[in-house]
Amino acid sequence: MITMSRALAATSAAAVAAAGIYYYLYLRKSSTEEPEQLVEAPRPEVAQRTKAVRFNAALSNAEVSAILAAATKARDAGNSTLHRTLDGGEYRTTWLQGTPLANEAVVRKKLIGLMERADREEGWGLLSSSKNYHVRVVEFHEYECKRSNNGGVTTGAPDPKHYDAGSLVTLDLMLSPTSEFKGGAFATLEANGNLQRHEFERGDAVVFVAHKYHHVAPVTSGTRSVLVIELWSGPPRTCPHRCLNPTGKCDFTRDEVDSKNGSAACELLPFVGDEDDNAAVETTMAITVALFGAAREAIGEPEVSIDVPLEARTSPELVGALTAAYPQLQKLLPRCALAVNGEYLTSPIALKQGDEVAVLPPMSGG
Repeated sequence: MITMSRALAATSAAAVAAAGIYYYLYLRKSSTEEPEQLVEAPRPEVAQRTKAVRFNAALSNAEVSAILAAATKARDAGNSTLHRTLDGGEYRTTWLQGTPLANEAVVRKKLIGLMERADREEGWGLLSSSKNYHVRVVEFHEYECKRSNNGGVTTGAPDPKHYDAGSLVTLDLMLSPTSEFKGGAFATLEANGNLQRHEFERGDAVVFVAHKYHHVAPVTSGTRSVLVIELWSGPPRTCPHRCLNPTGKCDFTRDEVDSKNGSAACELLPFVGDEDDNAAVETTMAITVALFGAAREAIGEPEVSIDVPLEARTSPELVGALTAAYPQLQKLLPRCALAVNGEYLTSPIALKQGDEVAVLPPMSGG
């Protein structure tokens, strides 16, 4: 057990605020359509009381090698996203839910079978209580040791309050022998405020409630590779990103990629849209922005009102206006998701007077 350097109470106001975003989205949607199963996952402060489950030798070396070969092929085909951390590190995610691997027995029967088993034996009731769950993502994560901008050696997803927002159950499968890298410890934040490290070797799996806080410590040598599977109550997804739309058809395409920074639009990083640079802007409109998680902590307010030009888009105009008014959000906003009037965004949209925007917590890592 590792005591955190600063007190992180499991029932902190930040945790409650971050968890509340799904109730916010659910209430917004339920006012205009039939209620949907968007809030099945427990709040993060409740999820902290659940236990992560380790399965030794979940897959054989041959099965792990087959996964690595399929993942490498998908990565080399460009089906990946490079994530950047606030300290200058980076890690890569390759999206596999749209590849043949996602439908093979090793994933469908063995790995998802372990997720169902953990849910049943631990009494979570997230999968066993309903058959309405599907694959949200199958991700190949590569953490390769890099030098960060501040001179330190780092690569990882070190946010101790990261959780897989909107998913039900998550599985992490170790693909690399631990002899091939140093650092990169996987840990969960427990209800007592301590971090619990989970040691697992190549072929071992750890299954946990998706809303349980977890993170990956920086890799200081070598490369750490894992397979991550998330199940949710939304429809089965094959779109090459971490889908934020829990209903209907996803309209994400690979065209929605910023060629400058190589990051997928699902991360809502600022990227060039189709704005008309010659359009005259004579007036502005006020947009209400609800803040959750780290964004709320940074500003100290649950919501703010920001003036933007008429016909402004969520990015770059709104994001730019927010960072200009609140510089403390400059590094945080590129890692956050946005919702407008209760609907998750997968790409920038035009805003109109009276729209309500929500800034949701970061959603990467595993």
